[in-house]
Amino acid sequence: MAKDKNAFELPAGVDPTEYMENLKKMAEDGLEKSKEAYEQAQAAFKQAQDEAEANLSTVQEHTSKISLAALEAVRTNTESSLSYLESLVGVKSLADVMELQTSFARKQAELATDQAKSMQALYQEAAKDVTAPAKDAADKAMKAFKGK
Repeated sequence: MAKDKNAFELPAGVDPTEYMENLKKMAEDGLEKSKEAYEQAQAAFKQAQDEAEANLSTVQEHTSKISLAALEAVRTNTESSLSYLESLVGVKSLADVMELQTSFARKQAELATDQAKSMQALYQEAAKDVTAPAKDAADKAMKAFKGK
């Protein structure tokens, strides 16, 4: 049977003091690298949180603009319809009804087109502003990845 060797026994010719110093240095280096990684992660999380909060503010701002524009469109359309109905009250002939109806339909079509263009511009601006932080973050990540 082979002689059992102590697992904690250092090989012959190895200075225990030097071995312990090297082991201590490795542990300290590992701890320092862990601290650095933690600090970098903490900074990255803080930056991500700040960007998310700013993005939320941007979303709220654009939601308010879009909601106000939609309410204004409803108000304008309602006032236009009420004006049309008021003008129908004073009509004396079928020809007048047809003329009012044609004019109202044309004005409503123009108004709807203008409102659609306005809303489209608001949605495009919102999409651009809301996606910009994510695009910037992705660009930074790609640059950091390529740099390593």
